[in-house]
Amino acid sequence: MKLLLVEVTQRTKGGETRREKLIESASVRVGRSANCEIHIADPRVLLHAFTIEDRLGGPTLVSEAEGGVLVNGSFKSVHPITPGDRIDVGPYRMQARLKGDEYDLSFKLRQVEAATDDLAELKARSRTDLGSVGLGKRGWSWLLFAAVFAIFVALPVVGGFFKPDRKDAGMMNLASHWPGNADKVWLSGEISNPHKFFGATCESCHQQPFIQVRDDACLTCHTNVQMHAKPADSAHVGLDGYSCQNCHKEHTGPQPVVLRDEKFCASCHTDLSKRLAGTPLLDVRDFDRQHPEFKPSIPADFMSGGGWTRVALNTAPPPQEVSGLKFPHDKHLKADLRHPEKGNVKLECASCHKPDSGGVGMLPISFEGQCRDCHSLRFEALAPEREMPHGSVREAKRMVADFYAARALRGEPREAEPSTDPQRRRPGQVLTEAEKLEARAWADRKADEILNGKLGKGLCGECHMLVEANGGFEVAKPQLADRFMPLARFPHKDHREVPCLECHKADVSAAAADLLMPGINTCRSCHGGEKSTNKIASTCVACHVFHREGLPSMRKEKPADHAEFLPRLQQASMTAMVAGGKAGEAAR
Repeated sequence: MKLLLVEVTQRTKGGETRREKLIESASVRVGRSANCEIHIADPRVLLHAFTIEDRLGGPTLVSEAEGGVLVNGSFKSVHPITPGDRIDVGPYRMQARLKGDEYDLSFKLRQVEAATDDLAELKARSRTDLGSVGLGKRGWSWLLFAAVFAIFVALPVVGGFFKPDRKDAGMMNLASHWPGNADKVWLSGEISNPHKFFGATCESCHQQPFIQVRDDACLTCHTNVQMHAKPADSAHVGLDGYSCQNCHKEHTGPQPVVLRDEKFCASCHTDLSKRLAGTPLLDVRDFDRQHPEFKPSIPADFMSGGGWTRVALNTAPPPQEVSGLKFPHDKHLKADLRHPEKGNVKLECASCHKPDSGGVGMLPISFEGQCRDCHSLRFEALAPEREMPHGSVREAKRMVADFYAARALRGEPREAEPSTDPQRRRPGQVLTEAEKLEARAWADRKADEILNGKLGKGLCGECHMLVEANGGFEVAKPQLADRFMPLARFPHKDHREVPCLECHKADVSAAAADLLMPGINTCRSCHGGEKSTNKIASTCVACHVFHREGLPSMRKEKPADHAEFLPRLQQASMTAMVAGGKAGEAAR
């Protein structure tokens, strides 16, 4: 079956447009579906309105809708199509025409009903104005303005005159007083957890109405906060004019108000060399992309006590920690290390290096705490319980000389083999003055022999650098760093899952001068910049603090009125904690 479809479209400026389409199919479907041979793209048309089939009597309309199709003004379910028939499909009309030489039947399709805007009609029917409820726009505007002004302006301001004097009223009563606490409507957000214990009293920070929180209010409690840069450098790096509230934004939620985003630090340190001429600090942008190599503090000259100097780990030749000690880590970490009494032992890093109570750094190394168990200072086989004191050659010589002088004066054996001692005497025998002087001289010679021999100078020299002094020797005072990087923070407790030797290559260090500090690339294997996705995102404050120790305090003066308020503030926090504890006990 062949059908000719003539689509007629009405132009906006008048006239018509005609488009012909020849359809050849055993059956022709009419509807909105894209699968229909005659496709009418209009939401008011069914997906499949009817089908034109070639039956024995000729082209026949077969309706797909339950009510049929409107043909010549009446609904038909099945209708033989003849020329002149009018078939209505939604807002469209198909008119059957005579057949031609190349087709069995033709149809002219045109839109006979204009499209309607249902949404516009719905809005028009649903429109309501203030006039229908008895008030115009002006009346409602003045009513709402008066309500907002009374609740959010007038009431808090007037309530301020009814607040009790904080010197005469307890903090808890001040927080619950009405209408004195009506200014709560001015709260811009939840206060941070560290400040909640006094958060009900706005005056603790907002000391003057409609004026931003002043530094004096913050520094009343935070008394030991230091500056970030030296006062002479503050103007050059752009810190003048900054106040506490520029960085510490309160009323943003329960989290602390410490600024942690990397952009804050990088805004100055990216081009610090241009901002501050002659600064030894290098430019820093991001830990993963632009950060200088670590610069640990090492002794500048331990022999003269020349203090400390900071040297980058990538310096050539590599920096050395000349501390005055001789300590091969690799020998002490061997599996078959020989203990003088316990046999073979296995030492680990934790055998000597003990974390402090906070888990941040390590406790200082001492002879008594880490070395004495293996390294004995015994010097006389006849008195195995006696040991030389550690720390002073002078005290050691005095103690050894006194020890041998006492043995000689008491007539005890002077040597390990009594038979070779010609000075033994009977108990109770009184020494002559010459014998006393001879005993003292022998004790001094014995002390010099011990101190300058294997058990003295030799034993000290195994671990310490020695210097010649006054015909003898002195032990160079060791200069050990408690913190190699005092300008950074490294909490060991947060890295306890990482083996020590993964960062500190002590098992291959044969000299105490080896600086066993990891370089920046070791840290970068786990830590990245703020926007890292495949590493631990780390910002500047993860390792550095803004307020630096050793610089002047930010506090310039102490406000007297607020100083009187501070004890009551502390009393309020104690009262709140006690009340909370009693409430918890009652609940249990």
